[in-house]
Amino acid sequence: MHEKFSHYKVNRTFSNLTFLGLIFMVYDWDCFIEVLQHCPKLQTLLIVKYADRNPDDKKWVQRSQPVPKCLTSHLKKFTLKNFRGWECELQFAKYILQNAKVLRSMRICSVAFSNPEAKFELIRKLSLCPRRSETCKLSFE
Repeated sequence: MHEKFSHYKVNRTFSNLTFLGLIFMVYDWDCFIEVLQHCPKLQTLLIVKYADRNPDDKKWVQRSQPVPKCLTSHLKKFTLKNFRGWECELQFAKYILQNAKVLRSMRICSVAFSNPEAKFELIRKLSLCPRRSETCKLSFE
């Protein structure tokens, strides 16, 4: 079953949803957080993006809205595919690391790192980010 989430108007709670895969063309960070607010038992989150240009107009800005319950109590695995190293992607990954209390693994998959120095810098930034979960393992592909 496919559900379409559009423009922050998620009007029901997915009480038993434990896996969510989001595929998109344009970043909409507020929509991501809104969707997570309605998935309180989410354990695995996969985000796959097909945006090819840097979304300067879609910078990640941490809002004052509450951290989704799934992050504070259930999310164990987070995967971000087609990562390009954009600042907004990095900030969203940091948000997950800083708020996911039981996170076991964060996997970043990128096609953009032909430059080893850029990949090392990303690894450094995420590795130095404070983590809510002491057992979270980062992997980069």
